[in-house]
Amino acid sequence: MRHKSSGLKFEFENKPEEQISNLTLANLFNSYFEISNGNIGLAINAWISSIDRMKSQLLIIKKT
Repeated sequence: MRHKSSGLKFEFENKPEEQISNLTLANLFNSYFEISNGNIGLAINAWISSIDRMKSQLLIIKKT
C-alpha cells in the first residue's frame, strides 16, 4: 500500500510490477533486509542503489 502511494510503477527483471508474483516481491524486499541486517537506513540505500534507471513514472529495478 505504501509503495502505491507514490504513483510510481516499477519493473523488475523485465516484468511490470503487475506480473511479478508476491513471492518474488517478498524475496526482493527480504534481500534488502538481509543486506542491511535490519537497518532501515541501509535498506533504503540498497533499494535506491538497485534503481537502474527511470522512464517517465516507471522505475527499472535491477537485481542486487
